[in-house]
Amino acid sequence: LQTNKVRSVVGYADVVQSVDRVKLVTALSAAAGRRGRELGCLLQVALDAESGERGGRGGVAPGDIEELAAAVEAAPGLRLDGLMTVAPLSGPYAGRQRAAFDRLMEFSSRLRGDHPAANMVSAGMSGDLEDAVAAGATHV
Repeated sequence: LQTNKVRSVVGYADVVQSVDRVKLVTALSAAAGRRGRELGCLLQVALDAESGERGGRGGVAPGDIEELAAAVEAAPGLRLDGLMTVAPLSGPYAGRQRAAFDRLMEFSSRLRGDHPAANMVSAGMSGDLEDAVAAGATHV
């Protein structure tokens, strides 16, 4: 989600599945506050990113999940609902959708240790939904 689209999205969305940076958290929080709304957030995880970098399809590096989760938890008007990923096109999980989604589930289990309500896991798209569901995704 581009930050310049936040005001529009907050007007109609209940959940944003592509939260991947603190700047976006800040913008979403401000817009939700202006509208008097609470917005659910799924952190988009980039399984092809090294710590501190973003993935080719966007997303927070796995090593930065907790920092971003804490930012969402602290932001007024936002609710941390869980994690999201799409199968990466490069890196160790390229072409290995089930392994990628299994890895996301590991991150989700860790996240729920500190944030028990963050129990949503959105993974996959129409071409790999079977792998996503088999790994335990709650949303596709």
